[in-house]
Amino acid sequence: MNINTRVLALSIAIGIGSTSLTASATGIPTVDVASIAQMAQNAIQQASEAAAQLEQAKRAISEAQSQFDKTKSMITGNSRYGSQYNSKDLTDYIPTTATINGWEKIYDQVDSSVLQGMRDEYGLKSEDPLQQEVFDKQLTHLYTTEAAFQANNLRLANIQALQAEADQAQTPQEKQDISNRIQSEQAAIANETNRLSTTKELMDRQEKLYAQKQNKEFDDFLSGKE
Repeated sequence: MNINTRVLALSIAIGIGSTSLTASATGIPTVDVASIAQMAQNAIQQASEAAAQLEQAKRAISEAQSQFDKTKSMITGNSRYGSQYNSKDLTDYIPTTATINGWEKIYDQVDSSVLQGMRDEYGLKSEDPLQQEVFDKQLTHLYTTEAAFQANNLRLANIQALQAEADQAQTPQEKQDISNRIQSEQAAIANETNRLSTTKELMDRQEKLYAQKQNKEFDDFLSGKE
């Protein structure tokens, strides 16, 4: 027991003891020492029990707060799975420009050294600038398709990694965040498939137009119009 508790108990005992004064035959007050000592002992015991109860109440409050914080952390917060496994390679293989002809930038974003390597690999080289342009567009189509294939594989790898993390998740919130992220990857795969399909259709249409242009110029040359 600490000093303050003892002082409090002794003060209570003395206050109570002051009512236990008795008068002697000579009229001089006397003190019942034994009674005061017992009351002091009782006061000390009561103070000790009160202190113990106070400490128990404090522990109960602390445990309740700890349990509340633990429960809250399990159902609230953000595990930040939304930004995990993101990469520019997942989307940048097709331009995201919002203009009507923005998709055509796809022909400009292929690195020249990469394009030259593909020319050499597939033997698609011509002295005729128009024919080379047709070849380069075909090579760009192939490059874009390969990039889309790689992006799709990356997303599948992301899903596998997230599934592995789901097995290690400790809280309902983490499991829900992972589930949401997997659904996001699945939706992205579907969206990229549609985007690639649309881009391929535009590429094919443009390729046909260039082929018609090439044929017309050849016919004009044969007819002497050039």
